[in-house]
Amino acid sequence: MKIGELAKRVGLTRDTLRFYEKIGLFKPHRSSSGIRDYCDEDIDRLRVIICFKDSGIPLEDIKEYLALVDQGPGNEEERLAILEKSKKRLQDTLEKLKKTMDLLDYKIAHYEEIEGECKI
Repeated sequence: MKIGELAKRVGLTRDTLRFYEKIGLFKPHRSSSGIRDYCDEDIDRLRVIICFKDSGIPLEDIKEYLALVDQGPGNEEERLAILEKSKKRLQDTLEKLKKTMDLLDYKIAHYEEIEGECKI
């Protein structure tokens, strides 16, 4: 499949796909004339990249993790360390977001109470 079709299927722009290729996150097959030819494995890999990126994992960590995956068996401890670090970072973010939600709920309740008092 060509880059335009891949972009539509995974919800990324062509420029983003080219950038990901440039920084080494994935490497599509190329035809004899040099045209990129994407396959289902590229889609699967991009879905992992998108999921990790959307959860706040830095591209450098994603690149490091995928490089280890590409090396094959024997580096599972390193992969696990990257995933655990990412999970910890995400848990910290969730805790901060929870505190923010609690504060927003408090403020909203406060202003709803004031608004209710003004209607009397």
